[in-house]
Amino acid sequence: SAQVKSCVLLAGLHAAGETVVVEPVPSRDHTERMLRLMGAPIEIRGREIRVSRGELAGRRIRVPGDLSSAAFLIAAAALLPGSELLIEEVGVNPTRTGFIEVLGEMGAEISILDSRETAGEPRADLLIRAAELRGLEVGGPMIPRLIDELPLLAVVATQAHGETVIRGAEELRVKETDRIRATVTNLKRMGARVEELPDGMVIRGPTRLKGAALDGHQDHRIVMAFAVAALLAEGETTIRGAEWADISFPRFFKLLEEVRVDAD
Repeated sequence: SAQVKSCVLLAGLHAAGETVVVEPVPSRDHTERMLRLMGAPIEIRGREIRVSRGELAGRRIRVPGDLSSAAFLIAAAALLPGSELLIEEVGVNPTRTGFIEVLGEMGAEISILDSRETAGEPRADLLIRAAELRGLEVGGPMIPRLIDELPLLAVVATQAHGETVIRGAEELRVKETDRIRATVTNLKRMGARVEELPDGMVIRGPTRLKGAALDGHQDHRIVMAFAVAALLAEGETTIRGAEWADISFPRFFKLLEEVRVDAD
């Protein structure tokens, strides 16, 4: 968990002696990058991060667009026939790009344009075009790099040819809700062929989804993932608790409608 790692590293800045965090697999490193930028006494050796007591110096930082939020628009553009979407100034930190890498392996057309680095964080413009997708297996070290996007990936997998298997994602069960159970339940209501696993799920596609009454489970990522599913479905879909999208993406539905209108 990058959140737990960050808490320990920040505490280490105020602790006597050296604090060492050892990661079983690499997780998001935004905190380490920002601490280095601000002059913290931090050293990274492979999967070990070492930090000591120190002072931070303020810096001017331009924050790139969040890839986890952009993922919903990326998925919609990759799935809806005839779509072409350019998303500017998106953070492409390699610890966060698992979703676009997996989509690329599935056959999605995603071009990374004008790559640059500012304030220690890489960023780029993303150009996405609709394409035919194929299923694949996702697990191991890739999981921490797209943990937040896995419910959305499951939605994408319903439109891919063949079987998509997600394993090693048991952390999803202790998020804002049990995201494995919530994703499987909602997908089944829409007619998807999906099987729940203790640490993930299996999705078989492609399946023409049908509109349904869904539960957002008070979870912003479940709400937004199934808003994308609704774009693909025949008939009307209602999502209870859709306002929970505001937690991480306050203008999500407004922006999604603007993009959809522009594409008409």
